[in-house]
Amino acid sequence: MATRNEKIGSKVAQMMAGADGVTVFQEGKDFGVGFTFSNTMVGKMKGVPGAEFDREGGHWRVPASSVEALMGAVEDMRDFSRNGGVQVKDLAGGAKLVIFDYNKAVSQIIGPVAGAEFKKDVGGWVVPGDSKALVAEQGQSSYFDLAINKMRGMVTEISQAHESIKNLAAEHAKGKNLKPGIHYPETDQSYTGPIINANGHYAAQLTGIEDQKGVMFLTIHEQAALGKEVLKGDDLRIDYRPDRSVQVRTTEVFRQQQAERQKLEQVAAEKMDGAKVFNASTKDNKHYVGDVVEMTDHFVLQKSNRDGFTIHDRSKLKGNVVKGENLDVKYENGVGKVHEKAKGKELAGAER
Repeated sequence: MATRNEKIGSKVAQMMAGADGVTVFQEGKDFGVGFTFSNTMVGKMKGVPGAEFDREGGHWRVPASSVEALMGAVEDMRDFSRNGGVQVKDLAGGAKLVIFDYNKAVSQIIGPVAGAEFKKDVGGWVVPGDSKALVAEQGQSSYFDLAINKMRGMVTEISQAHESIKNLAAEHAKGKNLKPGIHYPETDQSYTGPIINANGHYAAQLTGIEDQKGVMFLTIHEQAALGKEVLKGDDLRIDYRPDRSVQVRTTEVFRQQQAERQKLEQVAAEKMDGAKVFNASTKDNKHYVGDVVEMTDHFVLQKSNRDGFTIHDRSKLKGNVVKGENLDVKYENGVGKVHEKAKGKELAGAER
């Protein structure tokens, strides 16, 4: 009878011999794992204890101590890949869990399925077992099956566009005798540089060059996530905010906004010793009342509390803003609604 170690060794050999979009290889005592970028696949890898992405090598490294967790993750990832990037899992009561990389166009296909709802705790869309969409008439596919097939077709199209943009970006780097260092945006990070390649689904941005290592850093952005189409030659500053929203500006506008902010901070310092300057929070029900002290092309400086000032983004304000006026600004759905002038000086300089 085979020992436990022998059984594990046999399973490891099978894992390393497999394909289906996930490559596993030995790296000293540890393992290397390679696959085409996918947020879902990355999420599955992050669930493996000790798994880390090797930026220079362009693959994941997993310690030998996590081999059993790795085997489970790799099988799950390969199932995801075999199913065209749209994975369907059975849940209790006949319900279905649908997992795919978030994309607005793909989400619009699953959204109309009767009872379908995104559940953050399980990382996908859940269709209840009693959904009419799961019922198939004799000799016909169910509405659910038709939707899944359509989603897989859309994901294939997006995947091909991704491979194309990645290859074009890599060729651009090699044409400059540099190694391509391709990576993807992260929350609460900013990326500045020219767009060197773009198609309907993705854009590649040159975000830096490390001469000593001979590496050109290239960031691949999803066009749908940017909120506006970007084109080759655009010189941009792209900010991925903590709330998962994305701001896209030309570098010229970014520099202008930096100068405007510095000006407003200087004005605040001139108006009050030790003045504190904050950015307005756009969360629902955030409320600012106070005098408008200064305005620029892009921002409004408001005296919003006893010892501080608030900077509002003018593009997010709805209503008439006048320097010197006492205004009441309340945020809803990311928009600051400017209400009528606050009544009574007791309201001036209040933040709620």
